[in-house]
Amino acid sequence: MSDFVPPQTVEVDLIFPRNETYALSPLMPVVFAVQNPFYAEPLDLSLSYRIFDVSTWNDSTSNILEPKWSNITTTSNDPYYFVFDGTQKFSDIEGTWMLLWEVHGLICSESHSTFTIRGINDANKVWFTTKKGAQQADLIAATDPGTCANTQSFTFNVTGSMDISTSSQFDADSCAVLSPTSPWPAPSQCQVEISSAKASSINDYEPVRRGTCGVLNVSIDREVKLSITVKSPFSNNRLLKDTHPPEVKL
Repeated sequence: MSDFVPPQTVEVDLIFPRNETYALSPLMPVVFAVQNPFYAEPLDLSLSYRIFDVSTWNDSTSNILEPKWSNITTTSNDPYYFVFDGTQKFSDIEGTWMLLWEVHGLICSESHSTFTIRGINDANKVWFTTKKGAQQADLIAATDPGTCANTQSFTFNVTGSMDISTSSQFDADSCAVLSPTSPWPAPSQCQVEISSAKASSINDYEPVRRGTCGVLNVSIDREVKLSITVKSPFSNNRLLKDTHPPEVKL
């Protein structure tokens, strides 16, 4: 990335669903936002989620979302992208669910004449309930100034990138170098906004209704299909501390 200006904060937000109760609906969207996507490319990010029925802990639905960064990181002026998916499995089922979401990627570190590549594997969870007569899923309200601070996020302080094109172990040309200091930068979830037009684009995006996923570019309003790789990255979760849902007020 010849025009890289360090440091840069890349942020991944789970926009929807939230810790709320929703009406039964033909489509339950799962929406992420990637902030500062131009600098996310060397992280080689993939986003994954699994939704569990908390009464049985059966895995109800899951997917892995892998943006083709070369197709969407064409300019550093785009503030964020929405990466979204959807499921029809909750159209007629009441219950309480846990959504486990994970962010995976590559990071590098350099010491003298050698460098090390290791993986990102960050995870968090959110509970939601589906119930007849409850509020409809509202993507616009999910980024409302009064609620946006509750959005779950992961941030990455990218200080550079390294060329790994000669490595045969990874399907990537570059690898991000992160700041060795902690804590990571504070998230800025309230920078993301879903307008009524964007909400309609997500809800009406045909591949979502077919069970695949898409990307919505905020600045130039361009939709790009994503590739789905069948693999199982759900392991070594850093932030999972309990498996008991909070009290849900109906």
